[in-house]
Amino acid sequence: ETYGNAFGLVRINDRGEIDPNFGTNGKVCKSIPSFYETTCKSFDLKQDKGIVMAGFTRTVNGEQKGVVMQFNPDGKIDSSFAEAGVLISNFDFGFNDVLIRSVKALPGDKMMLFGQVTYKDDPNETNGTQKFFLVRVNGDGTLDNSFADNGKRVFVFSGSLHSQSAEYLHVLPDGKLLATGTCDSLETI
Repeated sequence: ETYGNAFGLVRINDRGEIDPNFGTNGKVCKSIPSFYETTCKSFDLKQDKGIVMAGFTRTVNGEQKGVVMQFNPDGKIDSSFAEAGVLISNFDFGFNDVLIRSVKALPGDKMMLFGQVTYKDDPNETNGTQKFFLVRVNGDGTLDNSFADNGKRVFVFSGSLHSQSAEYLHVLPDGKLLATGTCDSLETI
């Protein structure tokens, strides 16, 4: 049973018309059964013209996980990625809320995910603490263990941990990353 929102995508041709050769009559709408809410926050094009979309999904009991969907250039789900084209994960952050804000396709059939984790019921963190994360994923949906600490890097921007929000990720030509967000600041300009 599907409870809520889905990832939606539409392709428009150069005349401003919906392209009937994409998805189903130009549109893609992919929901995740058994989840209450599914929200897309970002998408990117892969080198092969495939499409990756990322955001979050929430269960009826309020558990929030990151979600990534991968589509072929024609708008059909790419079943070779993760589980039938869909990756749902908390990326080993325990029973904490995960929100992916930005996804970037990388060379070598990899992708970088940028978002935030909000800690709850974690013995090592104060409830409500927010931290940023970067996660690099292989083309099959597994974590790329050659990146950072087993595929992920967690960090904060400022001294206060409760008011932080991940926003955008940009990959520079040399492969370095620029990550932006909002945070509490102890500095005055």
